[in-house]
Amino acid sequence: MTPGLLVGRPDLSEDAVLGAIVDRMVFEGRDASKAKAVLNAAMAGRPVARAFLRRLVLPLPHSPLQMPIQSILREPSAASEERGSWFSRLSFGR
Repeated sequence: MTPGLLVGRPDLSEDAVLGAIVDRMVFEGRDASKAKAVLNAAMAGRPVARAFLRRLVLPLPHSPLQMPIQSILREPSAASEERGSWFSRLSFGR
C-alpha cells in the first residue's frame, strides 16, 4: 500500500504525504523530524498513526481536467440553411 492510498489520494507521492505530515506536526507543536516514523507506523497499520493521517491537510489535485472541445461559433448545418434564418420568422409587429 502506498502513502497516497492511505490518505485516500493515490495521486500523491510519498514526499507529498510526508510534507503534509510535517506541516501538521509543526501546527500541533510536535517534533517534525518524526514524520517518517509516523508514516512508517501508519503503513504498518497502527491505529493512532492512521488516525493522525486522517487529519492531514493535503495539497490540491494537480491533474489536468478532461473537457470536451466545444466550438464557440455554431457551424451552420444543411438543415438550417434550407429553413432559412430565424430572423425571417420574426414579425417585428408587421
